[in-house]
Amino acid sequence: MPYLYRHKSGIWWYRRGTPGDIKAKKQELADLGIGVTREFIRSLETRDELLAKEKSLMLNDEIEATWRSWRDALRDGPQALTHREITALAGAAASAILSRYEDEPNLAPRPPQDWLNFAYSMLPLIAPPTLVYMGDPLEGFAEEINAVPTGELAQFIRNEKPRAAPWRKAWLEALERVMHAHYLSLGTREADALLSARMLVVSTDARGRLQDAAARFVAEAYNTLGDRLEGRYGRPEWQQELPQVDTKSKRDAGQDALWTFSGIIDDLEARVEKGAAKRRSPSTFKKYRRICREFRQWRNSDNAATVTPNEVSAWVLYLAEQSIKKTTLVDKVEAIRSVIEWGRKASHRTLFPDGNPVDHVELPEREVRDSAKRTYTLEQAQRVLLAARQQNLSYRRWMPWVMAYSGMRVGEVVQLEAEDLVEFRGHWFLTVRDDGAARTTKTSKARIVPLHPDLVREGFVDFVLSVGAGRIFDGTRHQQNLGEWIRGQVLTGEKSTPAPNHGFRHLLDDLRLGVMGDDAYAIISGRALKTSSALYGKSREMWVRLAEEMNRLPSLIDELALTRSG
Repeated sequence: MPYLYRHKSGIWWYRRGTPGDIKAKKQELADLGIGVTREFIRSLETRDELLAKEKSLMLNDEIEATWRSWRDALRDGPQALTHREITALAGAAASAILSRYEDEPNLAPRPPQDWLNFAYSMLPLIAPPTLVYMGDPLEGFAEEINAVPTGELAQFIRNEKPRAAPWRKAWLEALERVMHAHYLSLGTREADALLSARMLVVSTDARGRLQDAAARFVAEAYNTLGDRLEGRYGRPEWQQELPQVDTKSKRDAGQDALWTFSGIIDDLEARVEKGAAKRRSPSTFKKYRRICREFRQWRNSDNAATVTPNEVSAWVLYLAEQSIKKTTLVDKVEAIRSVIEWGRKASHRTLFPDGNPVDHVELPEREVRDSAKRTYTLEQAQRVLLAARQQNLSYRRWMPWVMAYSGMRVGEVVQLEAEDLVEFRGHWFLTVRDDGAARTTKTSKARIVPLHPDLVREGFVDFVLSVGAGRIFDGTRHQQNLGEWIRGQVLTGEKSTPAPNHGFRHLLDDLRLGVMGDDAYAIISGRALKTSSALYGKSREMWVRLAEEMNRLPSLIDELALTRSG
């Protein structure tokens, strides 16, 4: 991989030369406060090659983004900062210091070791010429200052000054200046990190104002550390009204809005609810939110507009390290691709005008599933149906029979209501509804399912009529509970037991061959039709033809089994 090499110690390093156009502008960038080196080198701090590749991809995106911001600054000049932005950045810098040390305030950095000597050298600039102090000014006073906990230094100086003797007051004022320089150094370092993270190159005036504001806020942070030492951990007043750090490169902001994954999903879901966008099921939005949340937590950003192919490639490497199934990995990446594509459509292609960044990422091939492993054998299906006869819980008694003779998905069976049972010309039917909210289907389309004669003889119609109205199966977790009952009490001792949702549906796929026509089966089972018949018909006259096709399906349990189990 480019820019990646292994040191003789075994540690992987990232090394990349600075582009020629950047090096040629070294002095101009220096005038902007930017130091340019011949090359960029950083240890990746790992001996693991796969982890090193992941880190190098992320670092590559970071350095390229930095170079872009430098080119922007050379072209357009440095950016100004508003007072609000300076306050937000300075407050965030101080908050970072407070957060880092508030658990152990005495670990906060103190001024350099020779700070008292430095303060002593400043005395002639502060003390009146008539001030005379007999003896060594450092004797005793140095020990007193060094004994003060870090978090209490600022408060100590403020408390001592009003009652201090002239020489001691001069000392304290000198120490105040040293402390201010210390705060300025810490605050500038934190503020620079925030500017760098946002790829902001600011004007000299803005940088100076930011440094002054950072020093003031860091002083507040140190005062708060003093409160922490005394056991006061409430939110300090200086933090309560800080503006949010929302400074984004104004050039970037002019090119694209801050598209977030959560915002894109929320916007599309709202449009779907209003009928202004193509239907997606609630489960789709729920799934995509979960995956985008995982991606957001991994990359520490919800901003979809900053996703790069290298970043997604690094995420793929990370997911592969977690030993998840290849199909699951691909599904996660495809979910990110879909949400970004939703955003591109919503932005009229101003978001990623050159194409979806995920399209450029190579993914592993999905595992080819062995359909036989997801299908009940006829003997397994018979065992489940016979066991269901002995059950008193309605979902155990009837859900296996409905799925076995209809190809309905378990989620569709759970949603059935008594009003969905309809009789027409001597045949009984179930209406599988989709209202886009409480009741949904995988294809987002409603359909009619004729009842097989075995299901009618078994007493299912009588059961539904006895319910009267509302949900046929009350309660929750029927899908999970049904699977646990079948695996734990019916098909026990088997190495691999298909889930009932697939087990019955795939078995029906096999049993209907040569018996039920493809179009009829697609309509009954809710599969997508690829012929012109998908666009026409669906009147009640078709219901009768579907019932005739269903009646041709062989019985899953022969009469002898029926008699023995009775």
